[in-house]
Amino acid sequence: MKHRYALIIFFLFYISFANSKDSLIHKIKVEKVLVLSKKEDSLLIKNKELQNKDFKLFILKNEKSNLLKDILPIITLFLGFFLNRGFDYFNERKKIKKSGERWKSEINSLQEPISKQIQSLQSFLVEHNKEKYQIPILTIFSPLDCAVFDSLDKSDLIQYFEKFESNNYNEAIKNSNFFNFLIVTLKDIFKIIREKYTDYLKETSKFTVSLNINLNELIDNFTDYATQIEKELDNPEKLYTDARFLPLASLIQAEIIPYQNNSEYDIYILEEKFFTPFLKELNKLRTDDRTKSLFRSAKNGIIDIQKLKREKQYLDMHFNKVIERYTEILPDIEIAVKHFKDIKD
Repeated sequence: MKHRYALIIFFLFYISFANSKDSLIHKIKVEKVLVLSKKEDSLLIKNKELQNKDFKLFILKNEKSNLLKDILPIITLFLGFFLNRGFDYFNERKKIKKSGERWKSEINSLQEPISKQIQSLQSFLVEHNKEKYQIPILTIFSPLDCAVFDSLDKSDLIQYFEKFESNNYNEAIKNSNFFNFLIVTLKDIFKIIREKYTDYLKETSKFTVSLNINLNELIDNFTDYATQIEKELDNPEKLYTDARFLPLASLIQAEIIPYQNNSEYDIYILEEKFFTPFLKELNKLRTDDRTKSLFRSAKNGIIDIQKLKREKQYLDMHFNKVIERYTEILPDIEIAVKHFKDIKD
């Protein structure tokens, strides 16, 4: 913009200087055109220095110079207009080209994080599918939220394709829509990863808390149950050998008490080594109404474990789908980058 104004000022200065110079030359011509003559219609000049000779002064009119002076403002106006439009055209062209190159750069930069996100999800699922209650750490690559594209002008992308690629507005719209579809798709996939993983952690925590509550409730109910059995016996020592007490007490002592303080239960081990055999022993005592509260606590614990397993299955299903979609979209990213030509001008 500064160069443009400098050129216009220089041009106007040059025109003014040329006009002044032309006037000076005209004056000199007027002063020096003195012609000897004795005609009556002549203008006579008496001058002692000219030895009383008669001279006729003709004032020459520079018709060509006056015409230029008349049309000069119009020429300057049109020239300034077209220069201004020319500068605007090249500046706009430069802006659109720069915006297109930015779109290309940002699109191209997505290929590496997509590949790394696929690898991260695959590694996560390998560990997550193991039958152990341990949630692996998932690495999420933030560039895949595509937030950077919110600051890019979509109309510039359309103009880029129209001016530098196809010279066809409908074709430019088609290419622009393809790009925007890719960005929207990538945003949706990233949203799925973040939301599903966050929901998984939230639901897992909720069901884990519920499981701990039911285990603590089971121990309290078992304590009440043991007290009622002990009241039936004439010797309290017999409780520790009673078939209604000993098998259940042994399971609780082996699988629950060691982890009660830190709650570091493994749901797979807990289900296999505690709840399944515990319910089996309770089934032998199903006619005893005093075991109803134990049945309830044990079944609620089993339900919590099933919910935790189901959350794992849901997450695995969603992440496998994400991997599939990312794998499908990678070739589209390469195609999108190839839409941009290497513009030299």
